[in-house]
Amino acid sequence: MIPLMQTWRFYRTTNFTPRCFLLSAPTTRRMNKQVLVIGESHYLREESKKKGEPEVWYDGTAVAMLDDEDRSWIHTRGTAGSGEGQKYGSKAFGIYRNVEYAIQELLPDKTLPADNYLRYVAFYNYFQRPAKTGDSLKVTKQDKQIAYNHLLKLAEIFGVTHYAFVSKKAYYAFWDVHGNDEFSTRNIFGTAHPCTSWWNRSHRHDWWEKQIEMTGREWFMERIGKLKLNANHPSSGKSSGK
Repeated sequence: MIPLMQTWRFYRTTNFTPRCFLLSAPTTRRMNKQVLVIGESHYLREESKKKGEPEVWYDGTAVAMLDDEDRSWIHTRGTAGSGEGQKYGSKAFGIYRNVEYAIQELLPDKTLPADNYLRYVAFYNYFQRPAKTGDSLKVTKQDKQIAYNHLLKLAEIFGVTHYAFVSKKAYYAFWDVHGNDEFSTRNIFGTAHPCTSWWNRSHRHDWWEKQIEMTGREWFMERIGKLKLNANHPSSGKSSGK
Protein backbone atom coordinates (compact mmCIF):
# COMPACT_ATOMS: atom_id res chain seq x y z
CA MET A 1 0.00 0.00 0.00
CA ILE A 2 1.03 3.64 -0.41
CA PRO A 3 -0.01 6.65 1.68
CA LEU A 4 -3.31 8.39 0.98
CA MET A 5 -1.64 11.61 -0.22
CA GLN A 6 0.20 9.73 -2.95
CA THR A 7 -3.09 8.09 -3.91
CA TRP A 8 -4.73 11.51 -4.12
CA ARG A 9 -1.97 12.84 -6.34
CA PHE A 10 -2.37 9.87 -8.66
CA TYR A 11 -6.07 10.51 -9.17
CA ARG A 12 -5.63 14.24 -9.54
CA THR A 13 -3.14 13.77 -12.34
CA THR A 14 -4.92 11.00 -14.22
CA ASN A 15 -8.62 11.89 -13.87
CA PHE A 16 -10.48 15.11 -14.49
CA THR A 17 -13.84 14.07 -13.09
CA PRO A 18 -14.43 14.18 -9.32
CA ARG A 19 -13.54 10.93 -7.58
CA CYS A 20 -14.63 9.39 -4.29
CA PHE A 21 -11.13 8.87 -2.96
CA LEU A 22 -9.74 5.85 -1.19
CA LEU A 23 -9.14 5.76 2.56
CA SER A 24 -5.81 4.15 3.39
CA ALA A 25 -3.45 4.51 6.36
CA PRO A 26 0.29 3.77 6.65
CA THR A 27 -0.60 0.91 9.02
CA THR A 28 -2.38 -0.86 6.17
CA ARG A 29 0.95 -1.45 4.45
CA ARG A 30 2.26 -3.29 7.50
CA MET A 31 -0.47 -5.93 7.65
CA ASN A 32 -0.04 -9.56 6.62
CA LYS A 33 -2.90 -9.09 4.14
CA GLN A 34 -3.72 -6.10 1.97
CA VAL A 35 -7.50 -5.95 2.40
CA LEU A 36 -9.60 -3.55 0.34
CA VAL A 37 -13.10 -3.14 1.80
CA ILE A 38 -15.42 -1.93 -0.95
CA GLY A 39 -18.64 -0.10 -0.16
CA GLU A 40 -21.34 1.09 -2.54
CA SER A 41 -21.41 4.86 -3.09
CA HIS A 42 -21.24 8.23 -1.44
CA TYR A 43 -24.22 10.58 -1.44
CA LEU A 44 -24.85 14.18 -2.45
CA ARG A 45 -27.21 16.35 -0.39
CA GLU A 46 -30.70 16.89 -1.75
CA GLU A 47 -30.04 20.40 -3.07
CA SER A 48 -27.03 19.14 -5.05
CA LYS A 49 -28.57 16.05 -6.59
CA LYS A 50 -28.49 17.41 -10.15
CA LYS A 51 -24.70 17.64 -9.90
CA GLY A 52 -24.57 13.87 -9.64
CA GLU A 53 -26.37 13.10 -12.89
CA PRO A 54 -24.22 10.88 -15.17
CA GLU A 55 -23.88 13.36 -18.02
CA VAL A 56 -22.42 16.15 -15.86
CA TRP A 57 -20.56 13.90 -13.44
CA TYR A 58 -18.53 12.01 -16.00
CA ASP A 59 -17.93 14.77 -18.55
CA GLY A 60 -16.18 16.92 -15.93
CA THR A 61 -18.86 19.61 -15.69
CA ALA A 62 -19.57 18.71 -12.06
CA VAL A 63 -16.04 19.70 -11.02
CA ALA A 64 -16.92 23.39 -11.41
CA MET A 65 -20.32 22.91 -9.78
CA LEU A 66 -19.23 21.26 -6.51
CA ASP A 67 -18.82 23.52 -3.47
CA ASP A 68 -16.94 22.71 -0.25
CA GLU A 69 -20.03 21.17 1.33
CA ASP A 70 -20.53 18.87 -1.65
CA ARG A 71 -16.90 17.77 -1.53
CA SER A 72 -17.13 16.95 2.16
CA TRP A 73 -19.99 14.54 1.40
CA ILE A 74 -17.82 12.52 -1.01
CA HIS A 75 -14.60 12.74 1.01
CA THR A 76 -14.00 9.21 2.31
CA ARG A 77 -11.52 10.18 5.02
CA GLY A 78 -14.03 12.69 6.34
CA THR A 79 -16.62 9.95 6.80
CA ALA A 80 -14.94 6.58 7.26
CA GLY A 81 -12.03 8.23 9.08
CA SER A 82 -14.12 10.20 11.55
CA GLY A 83 -14.82 7.58 14.21
CA GLU A 84 -13.60 8.00 17.77
CA GLY A 85 -13.51 4.82 19.81
CA GLN A 86 -15.65 3.12 17.15
CA LYS A 87 -18.57 5.45 17.86
CA TYR A 88 -20.18 7.10 14.85
CA GLY A 89 -22.85 9.69 15.53
CA SER A 90 -24.82 9.34 12.31
CA LYS A 91 -26.88 6.28 11.38
CA ALA A 92 -25.44 6.71 7.89
CA PHE A 93 -22.05 5.70 9.31
CA GLY A 94 -23.34 2.33 10.52
CA ILE A 95 -21.46 0.61 7.70
CA TYR A 96 -18.13 1.76 9.16
CA ARG A 97 -19.13 0.88 12.72
CA ASN A 98 -20.19 -2.67 11.84
CA VAL A 99 -17.15 -3.30 9.64
CA GLU A 100 -14.90 -2.03 12.44
CA TYR A 101 -16.45 -4.43 14.95
CA ALA A 102 -15.71 -7.32 12.59
CA ILE A 103 -12.12 -6.17 11.99
CA GLN A 104 -11.61 -5.88 15.73
CA GLU A 105 -12.35 -9.58 16.12
CA LEU A 106 -9.91 -10.44 13.33
CA LEU A 107 -7.01 -8.84 15.24
CA PRO A 108 -5.58 -11.28 17.79
CA ASP A 109 -3.06 -8.67 19.01
CA LYS A 110 -5.09 -6.59 21.46
CA THR A 111 -2.16 -4.22 22.05
CA LEU A 112 -2.67 -2.59 18.63
CA PRO A 113 -4.11 0.96 18.57
CA ALA A 114 -7.89 0.77 18.85
CA ASP A 115 -8.91 4.36 18.05
CA ASN A 116 -10.00 3.38 14.52
CA TYR A 117 -9.96 -0.20 13.26
CA LEU A 118 -10.21 0.95 9.65
CA ARG A 119 -6.50 1.76 9.91
CA TYR A 120 -5.81 -1.95 9.29
CA VAL A 121 -7.53 -2.11 5.89
CA ALA A 122 -8.16 0.22 2.97
CA PHE A 123 -11.69 1.37 2.20
CA TYR A 124 -13.45 3.06 -0.68
CA ASN A 125 -16.83 3.10 -2.40
CA TYR A 126 -17.05 1.16 -5.64
CA PHE A 127 -19.27 3.44 -7.71
CA GLN A 128 -17.51 6.63 -8.67
CA ARG A 129 -20.74 8.62 -8.93
CA PRO A 130 -22.64 9.59 -5.76
CA ALA A 131 -26.24 8.64 -5.16
CA LYS A 132 -29.02 11.01 -4.15
CA THR A 133 -29.54 11.34 -0.41
CA GLY A 134 -31.94 8.73 0.91
CA ASP A 135 -31.83 6.64 -2.24
CA SER A 136 -29.64 3.89 -3.62
CA LEU A 137 -27.69 4.69 -6.78
CA LYS A 138 -29.58 4.02 -10.02
CA VAL A 139 -26.69 2.20 -11.67
CA THR A 140 -26.05 2.71 -15.36
CA LYS A 141 -23.86 0.72 -17.73
CA GLN A 142 -21.40 3.62 -17.63
CA ASP A 143 -21.31 3.51 -13.81
CA LYS A 144 -20.42 -0.17 -13.94
CA GLN A 145 -17.65 0.18 -16.50
CA ILE A 146 -16.02 3.20 -14.86
CA ALA A 147 -16.18 1.56 -11.42
CA TYR A 148 -14.57 -1.61 -12.78
CA ASN A 149 -11.78 0.27 -14.56
CA HIS A 150 -11.15 2.26 -11.40
CA LEU A 151 -10.77 -0.91 -9.32
CA LEU A 152 -8.40 -2.37 -11.90
CA LYS A 153 -6.17 0.66 -11.51
CA LEU A 154 -6.26 0.40 -7.71
CA ALA A 155 -5.28 -3.26 -8.01
CA GLU A 156 -2.22 -2.30 -10.04
CA ILE A 157 -1.10 0.25 -7.45
CA PHE A 158 -1.85 -1.41 -4.12
CA GLY A 159 -1.22 -5.12 -4.56
CA VAL A 160 -4.57 -6.03 -2.97
CA THR A 161 -4.83 -9.60 -1.66
CA HIS A 162 -8.48 -9.56 -0.51
CA TYR A 163 -11.37 -7.68 -2.16
CA ALA A 164 -14.19 -7.49 0.37
CA PHE A 165 -17.36 -6.06 -1.19
CA VAL A 166 -19.78 -5.02 1.56
CA SER A 167 -22.51 -4.21 -0.94
CA LYS A 168 -24.22 -6.82 -3.07
CA LYS A 169 -25.13 -4.14 -5.61
CA ALA A 170 -21.46 -3.27 -6.06
CA TYR A 171 -20.45 -6.94 -6.02
CA TYR A 172 -22.89 -7.94 -8.76
CA ALA A 173 -21.97 -4.88 -10.82
CA PHE A 174 -18.32 -5.98 -10.63
CA TRP A 175 -19.13 -9.44 -12.01
CA ASP A 176 -21.38 -7.97 -14.70
CA VAL A 177 -18.30 -6.34 -16.24
CA HIS A 178 -15.62 -8.86 -15.29
CA GLY A 179 -14.53 -10.89 -18.28
CA ASN A 180 -11.02 -12.23 -18.48
CA ASP A 181 -9.19 -13.08 -15.27
CA GLU A 182 -7.85 -9.57 -14.75
CA PHE A 183 -7.46 -9.97 -10.99
CA SER A 184 -4.68 -12.17 -9.65
CA THR A 185 -6.53 -13.54 -6.62
CA ARG A 186 -9.56 -15.71 -5.97
CA ASN A 187 -10.17 -13.77 -2.76
CA ILE A 188 -12.96 -11.63 -4.19
CA PHE A 189 -16.19 -11.93 -2.24
CA GLY A 190 -19.35 -10.03 -1.39
CA THR A 191 -21.53 -9.67 1.68
CA ALA A 192 -24.81 -8.00 2.43
CA HIS A 193 -24.52 -4.32 3.33
CA PRO A 194 -23.50 -4.07 7.01
CA CYS A 195 -26.47 -1.75 7.70
CA THR A 196 -29.02 -4.36 6.60
CA SER A 197 -30.49 -7.15 8.69
CA TRP A 198 -28.66 -9.71 6.50
CA TRP A 199 -25.36 -8.69 8.11
CA ASN A 200 -26.55 -10.60 11.21
CA ARG A 201 -28.95 -13.08 9.58
CA SER A 202 -27.91 -16.42 8.17
CA HIS A 203 -28.24 -16.79 4.40
CA ARG A 204 -26.54 -18.49 1.47
CA HIS A 205 -23.20 -17.35 0.10
CA ASP A 206 -21.79 -18.60 -3.19
CA TRP A 207 -18.06 -19.30 -3.16
CA TRP A 208 -17.00 -20.46 -6.59
CA GLU A 209 -18.78 -23.83 -6.84
CA LYS A 210 -19.71 -24.03 -3.16
CA GLN A 211 -22.74 -22.71 -1.29
CA ILE A 212 -22.20 -21.81 2.35
CA GLU A 213 -24.77 -20.73 4.95
CA MET A 214 -23.79 -18.03 7.47
CA THR A 215 -24.46 -14.39 8.35
CA GLY A 216 -22.95 -11.56 6.30
CA ARG A 217 -20.69 -10.66 9.21
CA GLU A 218 -19.49 -14.24 9.63
CA TRP A 219 -18.82 -14.48 5.88
CA PHE A 220 -16.78 -11.26 5.95
CA MET A 221 -14.64 -12.62 8.80
CA GLU A 222 -14.35 -16.10 7.31
CA ARG A 223 -13.08 -14.88 3.96
CA ILE A 224 -10.54 -12.40 5.35
CA GLY A 225 -9.20 -14.45 8.26
CA LYS A 226 -6.88 -13.23 10.99
CA LEU A 227 -5.12 -9.90 10.53
CA LYS A 228 -1.78 -9.10 12.10
CA LEU A 229 1.24 -6.88 11.69
CA ASN A 230 3.75 -8.38 9.28
CA ALA A 231 6.89 -9.18 11.26
CA ASN A 232 8.96 -8.99 8.07
CA HIS A 233 7.97 -5.40 7.32
CA PRO A 234 10.85 -2.95 7.99
CA SER A 235 8.59 -0.62 9.97
CA SER A 236 7.44 -3.34 12.34
CA GLY A 237 10.61 -3.16 14.37
CA LYS A 238 10.84 -6.96 14.47
CA SER A 239 13.39 -9.29 12.95
CA SER A 240 12.38 -12.11 10.68
CA GLY A 241 15.10 -14.29 12.19
CA LYS A 242 16.70 -14.91 8.79
